[in-house]
This record gives sequence, C-alpha cells and structure tokens, in this order.
Amino acid sequence: MPTDGPWVVICDKKDHSFIRLFFLDRHKVRNAWWSDQLRNAKLFAYKNDADIACGNMKFGNPEVVTLEMAQKIEAGNIAFKRRSPINLVVRE
Repeated sequence: MPTDGPWVVICDKKDHSFIRLFFLDRHKVRNAWWSDQLRNAKLFAYKNDADIACGNMKFGNPEVVTLEMAQKIEAGNIAFKRRSPINLVVRE
C-alpha cells in the first residue's frame, strides 16, 4: 500500500477549538497523550493504521492528516498563541 508520507492523528483542544493537538508517541512521552507541539507526535507509516487509531477516539473531533498538513497546523497554533489575548497577563 503506497503512502503519501507519514500520517498524524490530530484533534481539537478542549477549551480552545482554534488550537489543534497531536497524538503523542507513548514511547517518547509517558506522562501525556496529546500536545500542541509536533516534535513528539506519533507518525503512522500507513493511513490505514492512523485511521484505526483515530477510530478508537471519541472526543475532540479526531482526524488523520499528512505530516505536511500537521506542520502547517503547528505553525498556526504558534501564531494563534502569540497574538491571543489569552496569554497576556496583567500584573500591577
């Protein structure tokens, strides 16, 4: 079965639907399942394997995307966090 490259499972963040989370490789990170950073994401060689993993998830609108699309999503996450007023803390 030929592939277009590695596949990644993503979902919406619970409290911010503008941020997408990546399913983590549990061999690299043991204390979390999802992250907004792509560097520890689980890469699936075959889309069928990613679809099976995605099918077992019910919350957060999970979907399977290519690695190229995941990199664009990560760049969007970073841009959103930089301009978001959520991250601004006013201290007096």
